[in-house]
Amino acid sequence: MKIFLAAPFFNDEARHQLTTLLAFIENMRHHVFCAMRDGKLVSKDAPEETRQKYFRLDVEEMYKSRVCVAMLDYPLPQNQRLQHVTAKYGADKVVQVQIPDTGTVFEMGLAYAQAIPIIGFAASLKSMNLMLSQSCITVVQDFDSLEQTLDLIMHGRFEEIERTRKELFQL
Repeated sequence: MKIFLAAPFFNDEARHQLTTLLAFIENMRHHVFCAMRDGKLVSKDAPEETRQKYFRLDVEEMYKSRVCVAMLDYPLPQNQRLQHVTAKYGADKVVQVQIPDTGTVFEMGLAYAQAIPIIGFAASLKSMNLMLSQSCITVVQDFDSLEQTLDLIMHGRFEEIERTRKELFQL
């Protein structure tokens, strides 16, 4: 089965986690597109032609995929804090808002718009954004659950995934 692996890969810790996840999925004999391996990390100052080439590759590979597995959380280096934005609501209410990886979120939206099932992969579900959680057919927290979900998709058993999802998000 062709799988698009959506994930950030901007630090050593995230690349290690992504490499581990990629190897696990490929060991199950699935064909995986992973931008870290099959595309290129394109810098902000790269020529427009290069930026367009890898953007188009990403989109085309998503369209060819049967499933999107999205790494929703990822480790940060020891000295790096979570990215937050201070937002002001009303006259005196100020809150800290965590910003997820925007590239992964874009890829999830692209998959959702094409009716490609999305499996979220996250160590924690505590602060799952409503739009992200609802776009996923389920969110798994370990390799065994990922393997079971991919097997259910391969065999068209979506009702079992929906039952698990309702339990997970207490719907």
